[in-house]
Amino acid sequence: MLFRSEDYKSDWNRCQKRGACVWFAANLHLGLSALSRLVCALFALCWLQSAAFAGGASFPYELRWKYLVPTAEQSALAESDSLVFIASADGRLEALRKSDGVRVWLRRDMGPMRQAPVFWQGALVIANAWGAVYSLHADTGVEQWSFQRVGAGDCALAVADGALYASAADGWLYALRFDGAERWRARLGPRGALGLQVRDGVVYASSGSGLVGLDVSSGQRLLEIDMGALVAAPLLLVDQRLFVAGGDGYVRAYSRRGGEPLWNAWLGAKVRGSMAAVGQKLICAADNGYLYAMDRSEEHTSE
Repeated sequence: MLFRSEDYKSDWNRCQKRGACVWFAANLHLGLSALSRLVCALFALCWLQSAAFAGGASFPYELRWKYLVPTAEQSALAESDSLVFIASADGRLEALRKSDGVRVWLRRDMGPMRQAPVFWQGALVIANAWGAVYSLHADTGVEQWSFQRVGAGDCALAVADGALYASAADGWLYALRFDGAERWRARLGPRGALGLQVRDGVVYASSGSGLVGLDVSSGQRLLEIDMGALVAAPLLLVDQRLFVAGGDGYVRAYSRRGGEPLWNAWLGAKVRGSMAAVGQKLICAADNGYLYAMDRSEEHTSE
């Protein structure tokens, strides 16, 4: 079953009971543009995945601190146990204390960063649009090693099974060791969204017209799914299912192991930002200004 955010207008009480302010944020009709409502929805998704279900605190929440980020709409976050890291498209990389928001260090020489850094064994790893991957000491920002990719463009990072995986706009997927040495690389071709997932010895990433599953040790292809469309949003892996948003306006679900198609849902718009699994619902925001919820476990097909 498919729901759009308009089905929940003016229903704040229902939002509170569900613990999902995402429904309310997506329906703010205060003269905001569709893009502004979409930003509200994406912010609410982040809240929903973290604070709403992590601590069980009652609503509304108390502001502890705030920090001005000049290019907030072009920034990405990562965290360690004690620090929050802000990577920006203007080349700024900052580390703030979680406890009080005080800045610990700042670098202005990292190049455009539009994908989230990752925290890995005491180090912060970033990838910039100039083709470089850097590992920095998380507490000081001092460089530990660097790796140069084949080409330039954005690059999404993930850490799993003792390795760093970099899915890059240059058409390659890289696997790096802890010291920055290349373990293997695989050619995937021009792609849409760069996000990747790793589970049980397989790394899943978008390809030219769908997605692939590669062996984490060798980069050998174990799975290949041709959707006939570019992937429009980062892949989501929940339990044994892969959820993929295509540039053709469909959201599709596949079996993780065999790649068998399970269902598809027609939105008529491209998904923007990341999808989220909340309970048995798959939630995503689209470029038509709506927020959608789908029953992710339901076996259905919508045309």
